[in-house]
Amino acid sequence: MDYRSRSFLLGFLGDGALQLVVANYPPAKDWGLSDYFARHGKLESMLIAGGLTYGVAAAYVYAMGEPDLRRDWWKLFATGALGDLAIDKLDLLPTIRPFYDRFSVPFTMGLGGLIMLVPAVKK
Repeated sequence: MDYRSRSFLLGFLGDGALQLVVANYPPAKDWGLSDYFARHGKLESMLIAGGLTYGVAAAYVYAMGEPDLRRDWWKLFATGALGDLAIDKLDLLPTIRPFYDRFSVPFTMGLGGLIMLVPAVKK
């Protein structure tokens, strides 16, 4: 499975796990995601997350080729962080605005960067 496919899978399954956390962990209700999940539904939210992670991964692969985590970790992190910044500042997904209003820009960029490192891990 290539990096883009692993990225889609991570976004898809990660969103499903996040939905479970938001639904079952009371402090998570303050993360600004409850309305987003209610509006889009379970499957649609998972497909959106998978599509976003796939899109960022595809941009990376198009520009720089299939990544090697040991060599390219900082480029992967930067790509994820910048992708997250674009989603936030260009308001590419307006229904997730409460999440970005709740958390700081460095936090969400860091999260976006870390998310793009995970699919680069190979056996």
